[in-house]
Amino acid sequence: MDTPEACRRVVEYYARRWRIEDWHRILKSGCKVEEPANRSAERIARAGAINLVIAWRILLMTLLGREHPDLPPDVLFSELEIQVLKAFAAQQGLAAPDTLAEAIRIVAQIGGYIHRARAPPPGTRVMWRGCTTLAGMCLGYALAMEQTT
Repeated sequence: MDTPEACRRVVEYYARRWRIEDWHRILKSGCKVEEPANRSAERIARAGAINLVIAWRILLMTLLGREHPDLPPDVLFSELEIQVLKAFAAQQGLAAPDTLAEAIRIVAQIGGYIHRARAPPPGTRVMWRGCTTLAGMCLGYALAMEQTT
């Protein structure tokens, strides 16, 4: 590190370390990548690729909800997910999610987050639980809609 610019670059990389740590924690704790159920290298590689995307989405959801809360929910959620979130919100007496932050808060509540005035924003663990439950809810919703048509 000969120059101030080189030192600054090292500090910037180090500051990003915490995001990478969060991502690895999602992979290990949520996706359980260290417990592969697959035996072949090809299947482990496929499962790994899927888990990398899932962990990235949960981390992105957590960060975007804090940094850009006024974005529309369709930035991160599919039309089906938004329909399910709206139905869940209506059932719980909550407002329909019109922003990304509101949709993320509902996912967090599905994962066990208790929204209070002084509560910290939802973290990756509760978002993991919420996303996992939301995926099952979406499957059930899609199957129910298929039966009514």
